[in-house]
Amino acid sequence: MRRRIAAFTALILLATLSGAAPLGAETPEDTIRRAREEREAAQAAQAEVARDLDVLETEDDELLAALTTLNEQILAQQARVAEAQANLDRLKDEIGTLNDNIILTRQRGEIIRMQGIKRAVQTYVQPTDPLAASILSGGDLQEATRRQTLFRFATLNDVEIRDELRGVDDELVVLEAEVARKQAEAIVQEAELAAVLSDLEANKVAQEAIRTTLGDRITLIEEQLAQMEAEEAEIVRIILHAQAEIAAREARERQADLGSVSPSGLIMPAGGWITSGFGTRRHPILGTVRNHSGVDISGASGNPIWAAQGGTVILAGGKGGYGNTVMIDHGGYVTLYAHMSRIRVSNGQSVSQGTRIGDIGSTGLSTGPHLHFEVRVGGVPVNPSSYLPG
Repeated sequence: MRRRIAAFTALILLATLSGAAPLGAETPEDTIRRAREEREAAQAAQAEVARDLDVLETEDDELLAALTTLNEQILAQQARVAEAQANLDRLKDEIGTLNDNIILTRQRGEIIRMQGIKRAVQTYVQPTDPLAASILSGGDLQEATRRQTLFRFATLNDVEIRDELRGVDDELVVLEAEVARKQAEAIVQEAELAAVLSDLEANKVAQEAIRTTLGDRITLIEEQLAQMEAEEAEIVRIILHAQAEIAAREARERQADLGSVSPSGLIMPAGGWITSGFGTRRHPILGTVRNHSGVDISGASGNPIWAAQGGTVILAGGKGGYGNTVMIDHGGYVTLYAHMSRIRVSNGQSVSQGTRIGDIGSTGLSTGPHLHFEVRVGGVPVNPSSYLPG
């Protein structure tokens, strides 16, 4: 279908270009007008092909291309409708103005004729011209003939009235011809407007059909995606549940292994090893020598962090440079777990030794994924290595 549309458009363009006059033989205005007509012809041909699509059997990308073509054509046709309607309104206004001028001109002609009659009457009643007087006093003419002769004498002898009447008649001829021309132009404009409106309506019908089809297909796709998302969520739930069971089992196994519990009763809070000890050191980010109030334990992002001993969570949230932090009160001392990527417990929660309380991360002031672990007695940090298994 896409090849058919492209081939059809190419034929349209080839036909219009092959029949065009040489560029040197036309004015720039002619060139612009011809190019606009060729473009409109190509757009109309593409829109016609788009309207002829079998929307139920056409692929989505072809429907989208056809919808784009129809949208562009509809916008162009709407502009043409507005222009044609404006031209038609203008013509009707001009015709109305011309008819008003015809009425005024006829009234002016009647006024001029009345002035001529008035002058004829005055000449008949009080002749001042010798010829008019001789006509009135002559006895050889009948009265009616004498009056007609006198009227023609009065009106034809008045050059100003005669010229005005001739000018009025000429102006009426011009106005009436202009009205006829404008009315013919208005008929053509109405026909053009009707044709554009007809094409516009056809394009809108095709556009709505494509939109409905695409909408139905999109709805179906959205339903399928929603089903896939539900299945994905179920898969995630199964994985997380399995991982939690595995972590709990590993914690129980670690707790059951007496060799992994320190004399203080703590287990290692993560599966890595200590990479940075307690005490003074150069801070890896700040570059200054500072006291390291805990130990850093290696681990990949997302690895489990366990409660080193059972107790009550007194903090579970963001803590500045510590990032995501959990603090557990064990009665007499507190353990702190920092830089977590995820916290899995909440404030006030009671946890047993080996409970997964979070995941290793690199939040806060951290150069990479690891667990920062502290032991505090009376709020003061002490060396955690004295509490952890050797």
